Amino acid sequence: RPLETRFGHTELGVALTSMAGVTPVAVGCEMMTEGTALPKEDARSYAEEHGLVFLEGAEIVEAWSAWSA
Repeated sequence: RPLETRFGHTELGVALTSMAGVTPVAVGCEMMTEGTALPKEDARSYAEEHGLVFLEGAEIVEAWSAWSA
């Protein structure tokens, strides 16, 4: 079960797909700028500008805790 001992990208992705009721497979990618990770606020702005969902790991953990209780 995801999010029992680790809270990394893989576990968060598996938790999301499990809550959605789909096959627990997820693909992630890092948003980059100038060879480094894009700052979180820039990623959030990009999501807002393009109508995309922006979730933080803590939000997924909170939803998982409620869903799996």
